[in-house]
Amino acid sequence: MARKGVQDLSLKFSFDDLPRLPGPALFSCAELVSLRLEKCDMPAAPPGFPGFPNLERLYLVGVTLPYARAGTQLEYLILASENLAVLELSNLGTMDGAVVVDPWAIRAPNLRELSVTMPMGVDFGCRITEALPKLEDAYISFDCVFGTQEFLDAFQNISTVNKLCFMVDEEQLV
Repeated sequence: MARKGVQDLSLKFSFDDLPRLPGPALFSCAELVSLRLEKCDMPAAPPGFPGFPNLERLYLVGVTLPYARAGTQLEYLILASENLAVLELSNLGTMDGAVVVDPWAIRAPNLRELSVTMPMGVDFGCRITEALPKLEDAYISFDCVFGTQEFLDAFQNISTVNKLCFMVDEEQLV
């Protein structure tokens, strides 16, 4: 795929056992502009992975991250994709079915659209710790299992949006 300069890659599976994608093949596609993965195991990036310099759209739906420090690696993947404008994260998990537990942040200065959804009762470690200055549309739905100050900081960091749907379970707000 890398030799062909693939720019748009969409892989959607419906198997009960999630297929594991081959890491070298996926991460060698430096020309990617759009990447959509649904219902599969996403491999860890290889050491020294420079990111996807052309990536504008990233969709991870029902994706399992079956390795240690998965949140940190996801944070780096997003940050290293300097042109990322659209990000959708939905129902992420780890190899044992647990959620991603290491805290990590969405850091994407060119992000215009953000959708983060997780089932109620699940904290997958995602935080919005710095401003997303170009964010126009945001749909965020997850339990607010982090503290009140983290919630307020996240809300402040997305306050420039034109369209916002922010859903939390207020009973979980500490």
